[in-house]
Parts: sequence; structure tokens; C-alpha cells
Amino acid sequence: MELLNGEMLEITPAGKAGAYCSDEAVEYLIYLFGNRAKVRQTKPITLLQSNSELEPDIAVVERR
Repeated sequence: MELLNGEMLEITPAGKAGAYCSDEAVEYLIYLFGNRAKVRQTKPITLLQSNSELEPDIAVVERR
């Protein structure tokens, strides 16, 4: 389940192919961004302006 714009949505879990592609993409993004950004995999992100809490497969976020 994910909260999107204040509405609860049911999401489909990743299958084997999706999990593999996600892992490969994360490794590549870490290589590309290095220490300039944080690459997160399947971690919750809260978007206050849209009343949403998502758990994306991959997110590239600013380091704190």
C-alpha cells in the first residue's frame, strides 16, 4: 500500500525480472552519481506538499 495525494493505493510487488533490473539500475546510478547524491532502493519517501508517502523502487535524493 502507498499513500498518494491522501488516497491509499494497492501496489503490485516486484517480480524476479523487476527486482533484477532495479538492482542493476541502482548499481549504475551509484556509479554515475558517486557522492553527489544518495541512491535509495525501496525506502519510504514522504512528500509533504502532496500528502503522499511512497516506497519507490529507486530514488535519487540529495545527501544531507
